[in-house]
Amino acid sequence: MTMNTPTPLDAPHVVVLKSNRFHADFIGLNIQNRWPKARVSVFYSGNEALKCIWQTRPDLFVTGIKIDDLEGLEHLEPFTDSELPILIVTACADATTVRRLRRVRFDGLFDSLEEGLERLLEAIEKSLRRQRYVSPRVARWL
Repeated sequence: MTMNTPTPLDAPHVVVLKSNRFHADFIGLNIQNRWPKARVSVFYSGNEALKCIWQTRPDLFVTGIKIDDLEGLEHLEPFTDSELPILIVTACADATTVRRLRRVRFDGLFDSLEEGLERLLEAIEKSLRRQRYVSPRVARWL
């Protein structure tokens, strides 16, 4: 790699999938502000996001738990044996939800009810570095 070649940490390609348009756009905008060279693809539809992931192989997948056009955790199940880092951003981080998440693989779990923007950017950066991030409130259930 030459000195001028950007790394995924400098210019990551991030796919954001949230059914709530405001949350998706907010996350995407903040990624773009933190990493100006980033390529951010924002989706509100699970099927469209999955298609993009399979075609482009991003550096990170940021998603919620419930996606309107898919059942259950269907949007996470294809990545069980994948190395794609996954950060789940949710306001539904309770014991029941965390138990459901044990069926799928993820690298980070961010509780948006408990934590603010600075911690979200930290969670994204840790996930890009393939380091585990779990919000303190939900760590006790894992």
